[in-house]
Amino acid sequence: MLTSLSLTLCVIVTLGQAKEVSPTPALDQILRGLEEIDQVLRGYSVEVEVRNQHSVPPIEKQSFINQTAKVVYKSDKAGHVFCEATLNTVEAGKPLVMKERSVFNGEVVRRAEGASRLDSGRITKNVAEVFFQGINPRHFLTHYQFEPAGKYLAKYDGKVVGTDSVGGRKVVVVQLKTTRRTDGIEFTGRFFFDPERSYTIVKVGNYYRIPPTTEWTEFARTEVQQAVQDPSGIWLPTRVLDEGYRVSSRPGLPPQLLRRSEIVLKNWVVNPVLPDSVFAFDFQIGLQSAAHSQDQDKSNAEKPKKPALYDPKVDARTQIDAATAKAKRQNARVLVMFGFEG
Repeated sequence: MLTSLSLTLCVIVTLGQAKEVSPTPALDQILRGLEEIDQVLRGYSVEVEVRNQHSVPPIEKQSFINQTAKVVYKSDKAGHVFCEATLNTVEAGKPLVMKERSVFNGEVVRRAEGASRLDSGRITKNVAEVFFQGINPRHFLTHYQFEPAGKYLAKYDGKVVGTDSVGGRKVVVVQLKTTRRTDGIEFTGRFFFDPERSYTIVKVGNYYRIPPTTEWTEFARTEVQQAVQDPSGIWLPTRVLDEGYRVSSRPGLPPQLLRRSEIVLKNWVVNPVLPDSVFAFDFQIGLQSAAHSQDQDKSNAEKPKKPALYDPKVDARTQIDAATAKAKRQNARVLVMFGFEG
């Protein structure tokens, strides 16, 4: 997904309990705010620019592949989504340009990709595949990944635990239930909502601790660093930081950076008028897909078989001479292969 960003690098922070204040909004009040945003933002179009750092093994050496990408998203009131992306990356030490185009038509995702041009594709019911590298513009507003935040908070028993400050703004904190890995490490997640901006999501953080330690250490976060207010009243994200770290069960070993994405969202349009043709993407000639393979196999089976190049009942030398003469007329070459039958 580029423009140069003014970025303060993430510092791994240690959190205690978010301080309690009175009164704090109930979770239902937060969810109503998110629903009001979704009722206004029925569709959108936005351009996204991304600068990625992805670690390469071994993680301990902290070496990275740098990528940039430009993405265009369009979504209508029916929930259809169009995504087109160009990714500049590196493969085997050489620059590589990858293209992607995908459309969710309400039932399936049609996705095509390839180096420099779209030359392979597939059809899937996994809605997540319509989004370039999992970047869903609504994730920075009212959703967590690919579903409304309210569903995710209900699934993991989210509870309002107090307030905090993110980017100098007072936010309400909702914490998820604690889970424990088999090696004893405990994990939780926190959502940070801005009460002055209809409870838009300002940050989502993931945390861990190794008992008997009681404090949580952040190892992943998605944070909206800048936003602008649309005439509709919605605060739309314009700069986002997304980071993830690897954690160890060994006490005292700091998390190590796995990925960092600096994301710029610009030219937002709320509820644009989009023709149906935007979401009518179909595969081009020669593009393969799992859904098309059976039809293609059937078509191939119905085609008449080509005559054999070699007839074992006719003298081999005669066939070679005839093939050589034909090749000379067509400026072609003859490849003679020897084998045995029987």
